[in-house]
Amino acid sequence: MSKKIVFAWPKQKNANNNPYNKILYEAMVDNDFIIDEFNRRKFKPEQESILHVHWPDHMLRSPSSFKIKLRLWRFFRIVKKLHRLRGKLIWTVHNLQPHQMHHSDLVDKSIKKIIKVVDGFIFLSETSRQEFFNLYPSSKNTPTVVIPHIHYKDYYEKTDKEPALKRLIKNPLPIQLLCFGLIRNHKGYGRLFEVAQKIDSCDRIGWIIAGNPGKEGVCDELEQAWENNNIVYKACRHIEDKEIPDLFSTADAIVLPYENILNSGTAILALSLDRRVIAPAIGSLIELQEKVGKDWVYLYEQPLDVKKLESAVVWAESLSIGLSPNLGTMSADIVSKKTCDFYRTVLDKKENYET
Repeated sequence: MSKKIVFAWPKQKNANNNPYNKILYEAMVDNDFIIDEFNRRKFKPEQESILHVHWPDHMLRSPSSFKIKLRLWRFFRIVKKLHRLRGKLIWTVHNLQPHQMHHSDLVDKSIKKIIKVVDGFIFLSETSRQEFFNLYPSSKNTPTVVIPHIHYKDYYEKTDKEPALKRLIKNPLPIQLLCFGLIRNHKGYGRLFEVAQKIDSCDRIGWIIAGNPGKEGVCDELEQAWENNNIVYKACRHIEDKEIPDLFSTADAIVLPYENILNSGTAILALSLDRRVIAPAIGSLIELQEKVGKDWVYLYEQPLDVKKLESAVVWAESLSIGLSPNLGTMSADIVSKKTCDFYRTVLDKKENYET
């Protein structure tokens, strides 16, 4: 088998926001494949090339239906060119649908059209696969594989808790809880802080807020909720990689109060930095808890209320930070090898497509 080109969309262009792709493709040392960054304007596939997309749903987030249709037209032209040369389209499914949708009917129809031209799906968990099948039954006819999310253990250098506390927090409280990641509606922060101010241990909790609210900024309701809690550190902006180890080291646990989620890279990040996770029992988080154990992931049934949050805080405080969770199956070497094996499987499946 001659070397095939894999056009990764993205390969590492998103590394400042999420190093997942950078870690994956840097570990992909395989004699059968050459990895290139996908560029729409420079896209020149060869025989049996692969286009590996991760977030095609990003094409569908625009408030302009015209822009969505234009992006899709360009995308399908690219796929048609790929398929003419017996190339294959692989989609790693990170989300079921865009988190921000302005045209739900158009988005649903567009995803179904994309599914028709995909040659192979990679899911990050069995839960993801089943939820995707339930929403889009036609996808069952396409080759699929479950390959776990990569961990970040080798990417970030851990720091000790006490020095990190001194660098970030002037007056730490007995318990520090971290909220990390993009500040968006589906993240559930409003309800979290509305509930947090009512629990008995409210005065003992120091909240660390770190994440980018985007162009919309932080809504007034959330700002008000923060004022009623002990926010010991707040950085509502893009968080640089070099800041991440200290932010996680200061925390006794990270709280991810999602309203809906399929996969959580932030939960994997926390575990990679030996920090425990508090989250709802939804999506792939249930499978993650089964994998690493209940000492590392605490799940509550939605909706979050005072009693559930109080129990989670007691859990976080009662367990001392010690050993690391077992994330061996999530190593970049294993994940990249399984990904290349799936490339070969899909390339061996000969079919003709019309796009």
